[in-house]
Amino acid sequence: MFEGLEKQVRLKLTKHRVFGNGSVLLHYEPLQL
Repeated sequence: MFEGLEKQVRLKLTKHRVFGNGSVLLHYEPLQL
């Protein structure tokens, strides 16, 4: 997924959802500098 990136990208967590079976879905967006 991140293969080929030349520098580290800072991410901001925008949403999350926890399912009844214990799975977690996380939504991130790039941090604006």
